[in-house]
Amino acid sequence: MIDVWFSTAVCQEGITVWLYEDGDAAKVVLEYTVTDADGKRLECGTRGPEAVELRRG
Repeated sequence: MIDVWFSTAVCQEGITVWLYEDGDAAKVVLEYTVTDADGKRLECGTRGPEAVELRRG
């Protein structure tokens, strides 16, 4: 098992998350699964319900 760290960047277009091993940004983790609070797998570009409501309103 590896120790996965992460960093984020927030901009108007969305949030980007970089996963990397043991605090070394050169060791990017390429195999991962992102899930929501219910355990549902999220694909790249998925937006949460809050984003949908903002676009409608």
